Amino acid sequence: MRAGRLRHKIEIQRPVETDGSMGSVVSSWQTFTQCRASYEPKTAKETYQANQDFAQSEAMFRTRFVPGVTPKMRLIFDGRTFDILGVIDVYGRGREMQIMCKENV
Repeated sequence: MRAGRLRHKIEIQRPVETDGSMGSVVSSWQTFTQCRASYEPKTAKETYQANQDFAQSEAMFRTRFVPGVTPKMRLIFDGRTFDILGVIDVYGRGREMQIMCKENV
């Protein structure tokens, strides 16, 4: 992997549940890691459901391998939030990974 292509800074967050003051469970997001990545937009589409317009785009981020990243996490890039759809260990060697994401606008 060429370091020059990793020019974007991303943050991967994981969900955290804590106990609230009234005994309820409060969900929030906590930073799992910050790293450099390349950004490749893949698709963009708009749909109309229940009298509302929805825009959705998919993207792929390439970065150095980070163990523990799962589809239950989310990715923050340039102030935008992406849901992680899948994580691929390129060539299965633990050096590079691709993160497929979906952004709902």
